Amino acid sequence: MQGIETHCCVVRSAESQDVFNLPLFEGYLVLDTRGHEAHASRRIASSRAFSLSPEEMRSLRSVSSVFSSPSPAPSTPSSSSSTSTPSAAVPSPTQGAERRNDDRVMWNVLARIMCSVVDYGAPERYSPVVVCGPSRCTCGECCGNVPGRVGSCGYDTVAAFSSWLANTLHQVALQSDKRNLFETLPVHYSGPENNLQELLQETCGRFCALTKEVWILKGGVETFLEQYPLLAESGTEEAEQVPTPHHICPELFIGSRAMNVDAKLLSGLHIKNVVCADDFPAAEIEVGINFLRCQVMDSDAQNMAPLWDSAIPFISEAARRGERVLVLLHGRSRSAAIAIAYLMDTTHMTFTQACEKVVHCCPSVDLSLIYPTQLQQRPQRQHQITHNGE
Repeated sequence: MQGIETHCCVVRSAESQDVFNLPLFEGYLVLDTRGHEAHASRRIASSRAFSLSPEEMRSLRSVSSVFSSPSPAPSTPSSSSSTSTPSAAVPSPTQGAERRNDDRVMWNVLARIMCSVVDYGAPERYSPVVVCGPSRCTCGECCGNVPGRVGSCGYDTVAAFSSWLANTLHQVALQSDKRNLFETLPVHYSGPENNLQELLQETCGRFCALTKEVWILKGGVETFLEQYPLLAESGTEEAEQVPTPHHICPELFIGSRAMNVDAKLLSGLHIKNVVCADDFPAAEIEVGINFLRCQVMDSDAQNMAPLWDSAIPFISEAARRGERVLVLLHGRSRSAAIAIAYLMDTTHMTFTQACEKVVHCCPSVDLSLIYPTQLQQRPQRQHQITHNGE
């Protein structure tokens, strides 16, 4: 195939909160490097094992793979830069049969993943690609060990891994017309075989052209799932792909009209407190949740001062207890207005800084609908928060 564009990806570490707020249910590619057994046991919803199962390894050893990794290329220079320069082939810092076998295995892994992506349907988002590993990885630099975890030992930076990812996608697309594809790897593809080459080329090409960032999950899979058990999967069990709230700061989430708030969602996000409209159907939720009911008009003429005066102390008290709060008031904008006022009062942020923080966590917030005039004119009240638990 001709014309697949590879490019420099920005590679950075990402907090669990950043990954949660993508949000994951929109179909991002998440690669789990911990190994097949760990991934099968407990994983982040929709993540894909960046490893082969024992059955797949036996299959790979028993046949001459159609996905034979390209000839080793010169080593990618070590660099602390956050970007990478793609090379013509897979970077190969070390020589010898063992390394070539590692590349071959990982190349087959990515081929299988791309086949499953094709079978499931094109993702809604191609950037960022999220890479997650074991919990002991606690900082961006030590995530340079991620390639080692997947078998490509010797890469000096996650930037080199990014280049390897882009170029391997390119090679997978180039060789996707091999006839014995289905005999070589137990790929999960249920469509007509003669469509696979075209679909793989298109999918890989889109990732190569559209993936602008690779995120390395800071703290690893278990750290993420400790915070957001709602998004945990195990065995054949799959998490329900439903809209989730946006996590603004350790104690505060904001919701939207698209959400179905029930006991499973609240417990799965460790939420024990809810700020809601007075018509919210709380009877369907189990006991153990503290509700603050507010009189809310579905109108731009709403006077927000009474809401701020009641909601901010409620959230502050929950924060002192180390508890989380969901704000859900007739859509995202009113909830965002409370979040902005809360940040201004508790963190000394200016109006602009608080808006930037909320929009970073929830890009769909419309700042023209958050009652900006009222927010800018209200006197800031200082609520000192000592966080417990987070």
